[in-house]
Amino acid sequence: MKYTELQLEQAFIHLLETEGYHYIDGKELSRVSNQEVLIKEDLRSFLLNRYPDLEEIELESIVNEIAFQSASNLYDSNKYIYL
Repeated sequence: MKYTELQLEQAFIHLLETEGYHYIDGKELSRVSNQEVLIKEDLRSFLLNRYPDLEEIELESIVNEIAFQSASNLYDSNKYIYL
């Protein structure tokens, strides 16, 4: 069966929702700019929920480490973040 991009996107959204994830359309997100990929406040909230003993300086360090990766080599940046 051949999928269009929209059908594939809808299939993934449905799959993630069945796993308990909540879908929010990107147009509904509040961002500093459309160029901003990382939603820092969401990351901060997640980290504080997961690690309630994090100090503010540790939290900022983690967020900055992810936010300010070099875009010149996306492969190396992603490898560094996810490994």
